[in-house]
Amino acid sequence: MKYQLVALFDEESHNRIESIQKQVCRRYRLYKSNPSIYIPLSTMVNPNLEKLDMVVSKILNPYKKFKVEITNSIYVNNDHKQVGLIIDEKGYISRISRNILEILSLHGFNLNSMTCENLSSSLKIPMANTNYNVKKASSQSLLTVNKNLLPADYLSVAKINRIELWKLNGNKKDCVIKSFPLKNF
Repeated sequence: MKYQLVALFDEESHNRIESIQKQVCRRYRLYKSNPSIYIPLSTMVNPNLEKLDMVVSKILNPYKKFKVEITNSIYVNNDHKQVGLIIDEKGYISRISRNILEILSLHGFNLNSMTCENLSSSLKIPMANTNYNVKKASSQSLLTVNKNLLPADYLSVAKINRIELWKLNGNKKDCVIKSFPLKNF
């Protein structure tokens, strides 16, 4: 089985990103595929869940709730047929992501090859599945959420309040395995 560590937003940030998601889906006529909005941090194949729980708890112990900055750029992944918002890789999110990937690989967890490549690529919020219109538009120019802003400008700031371990299967009811809440400020 595949398991994924994801960073989740607080209620206010979730609602703000959801409105951005609706705006993008409406503009590009996308099918919204993700019922929840999250940032994928790592994907593992058949991990020992007890050992994983212990290691991730130890990694996340010193971290508090933190904020991430969402840029105005839209990422189009043709391999996985997904559209996502790009997150600025500054601060806690990049440090947590890097620490999780390095420490899990040192403890012998079988990380997905996409996760190892994610170490050098940017973090994203997956929003919807792609279609022909988006693929065509993204090949011609960089897609943006707000046309009045530059792609490098910040669209919003969102607050991360917990990290969760999800089981990747078709049934969304049983996907949350463990939640790791972050400390308050």
